[in-house]
Amino acid sequence: MDTSITTISVVSYINSIPFVYGLEKLNQQGIIISKDIPSECATKLIDGRVDIGLIPVAMISKVPKIGRAHVWTPVTL
Repeated sequence: MDTSITTISVVSYINSIPFVYGLEKLNQQGIIISKDIPSECATKLIDGRVDIGLIPVAMISKVPKIGRAHVWTPVTL
């Protein structure tokens, strides 16, 4: 994965609209946003295909290198 590009997998459900809107407004060169269903967000993060994923809490334990995974409570949906 190119380290100069940050890839983010998000869901486009109504409860995540403000989060996605903020990401899209911040979207600058070097950020790629993909809109997926929750299971695909998790699969992409687990497989290392994205750097950041908006995933179900139940999937956090499945993320490799869990020491690098963080739950950001200020933006928890």
